[in-house]
Amino acid sequence: MALARFALERAGWELIPAHNGAQALEIFEEQHDSLDVVVLDLILPGISGQELLDRMAAIDDSVPIVIASGMEAHRIAEIIGERTKHFVQKPFSLMSLPASLNAALSRAAAF
Repeated sequence: MALARFALERAGWELIPAHNGAQALEIFEEQHDSLDVVVLDLILPGISGQELLDRMAAIDDSVPIVIASGMEAHRIAEIIGERTKHFVQKPFSLMSLPASLNAALSRAAAF
């Protein structure tokens, strides 16, 4: 988490960290209109990442969600299906996470 925070802040991103699924959902419910993108791990304390993804989409499906996971990409696809096309493999580099967020925003702007 520290590496991700450092990489994103260094790239100019403002972060709103959540320490568990319930807190992430609360933040999303209150601030989804002002969020550019969400980075979501599928393994979370409390609400699973898969359930959180579904609940966030029900609130506002226009916010791009980037899945960050150590699972293999094909396994992620099995779990989340077509709910998001944005994925970054953990461990990620200082450049890959910001690049993934920028790509997600570019794809979202194209639609």
